[in-house]
Amino acid sequence: DLMSGIPFQTLGGWEDTLKKVAELGPEHISAYSLIIEEGTPFGERYGSEEGRKLLPDEDSEREMYHETKRFLKDCG
Repeated sequence: DLMSGIPFQTLGGWEDTLKKVAELGPEHISAYSLIIEEGTPFGERYGSEEGRKLLPDEDSEREMYHETKRFLKDCG
């Protein structure tokens, strides 16, 4: 399982992660975008306006999603 949209993550870093995992030859790859849930320690840390500044912006997160879809499709 892989997660995108995490703190300090970039599109380039995410692409590297996808490539490295695919090179390992797993039978299956699951990829998810981070969802911040209220009432969790993670939500307390990154749910605030200040905390969200440490996360990829909406456009970057959308690019990660589309790159994931394209990359995994190309991998079969």
